[in-house]
Amino acid sequence: MNSLLAMVMMLVLILSSLDLFYLYLMPQYVHYGLQTYACSNTTFNMYPPLPVPLPDSTPGALFHNDGSDPRCAGEETVIPCDWDAPADQCVMSRIGVIWSRVFYNYWYFGVLYHGLSWIFLAVVIIEALVTLLRAGKNEEADSTQEDP
Repeated sequence: MNSLLAMVMMLVLILSSLDLFYLYLMPQYVHYGLQTYACSNTTFNMYPPLPVPLPDSTPGALFHNDGSDPRCAGEETVIPCDWDAPADQCVMSRIGVIWSRVFYNYWYFGVLYHGLSWIFLAVVIIEALVTLLRAGKNEEADSTQEDP
C-alpha cells in the first residue's frame, strides 16, 4: 500500500513539473490555448481576467488614449487571446489560473523556478560541450595507438 501511495505521489510531482515546464516554454498556449476573438476597434475592459490584478498592469499601457486596441486594424480582426483580451471573450485555462495565483501570491517560487531553469539549461549545455570535446579526444587517442 505504501508503494502505491509513493507511486501516485511521484506521478503528481512529475505532472506538476511538466505543467510548470510547459508554462515556462509556452505561456501563451498554457493560459489560453488556441482561443481567438474577433476584435472590433471599440473600447473594452483593459484588465486581464486574472484572479487578482497584477501589480504592473496599468490601464492604457497597450491601448490608445481612447481605450481602443491598436492591434485592431480594420473593422473586425481575429486576434489570439492574451492577457489584454476582453474578459467576456477569452477564458483562461484552469492550470493557467492556478499557476497565476501561485506565482502572484508566492512570487519567490516563480523567481526560484526561473533561476533554476536557467541553471539547469546552462549545466545541460556545458555537459554536452564537455562530452563532445572528450569524444573528440578519445577518437584521436584511439587513432594514434597502433595494435601490433
